[in-house]
Amino acid sequence: MVTPIMMGVEVRLDEQMFDQLTSTLGLTKRKVEVAGFRSVRKTARWVKTHLARELSKELQIVQKIIRQRLRVYVKDKKAMQAKVWMGMYKIKASRLGRVRQTRTGVSVGRHRFPGAFQATMKTYHTDVYERRDDARLPIDLVELDISEKAMKVLNAVSERTEARLMKIMQQEINYEIQKLKNRVN
Repeated sequence: MVTPIMMGVEVRLDEQMFDQLTSTLGLTKRKVEVAGFRSVRKTARWVKTHLARELSKELQIVQKIIRQRLRVYVKDKKAMQAKVWMGMYKIKASRLGRVRQTRTGVSVGRHRFPGAFQATMKTYHTDVYERRDDARLPIDLVELDISEKAMKVLNAVSERTEARLMKIMQQEINYEIQKLKNRVN
C-alpha cells in the first residue's frame, strides 16, 4: 500500500498479503517477510530516485540540490514500511548555479531574477538579494519556491509506486523460489 503524505511517500505491505503468499507458494513465512522487506526498501529507493529526477527536470536545476532534500526512513523488518521524506522549503538562488550579474538583474543557471543583485556580505559569503522598495535597505534574500511543483511531482510518482512495489515484490518472491529450487537440486 502506498500513501502520499504531506512531504513524502509511505510504502507499506499488509500482513494479509504475506499469509496468502505463504499458503499458495509453499514458502516459509520468514522467506516471504524477507522478500517483502527487500521489496519495500527497493521501492523506497526507486521513489527517491524518481522524485529527484522528475523534480529537477521540472524546476530545471541539478539533481544534487534535490537529492540533498530527500531522506529514506526504513523501519525495522517487522513493520514492512518505509517513508521517503522531501524537504519543501525554498532554495536560495545562489545554490542554483553560477551567479552572474547582468544589466537587468541576476542570472543563475537557467533562472533569471530581474531587479536582483549579487552581494558579498561581511562574512564573505555571496548571495542574491533584492530590495523591498526604492530605499537602500531593507533587502531580501532571493529564493526559489518549489512547493507547488514538488507536490505535483510527488503525487505523480506516488501514483506509479503501487505498481512498482508489486513488480519488485514479484521479483523478490521469484528470487526466493529460485534459491529454494537450487538448494533442492
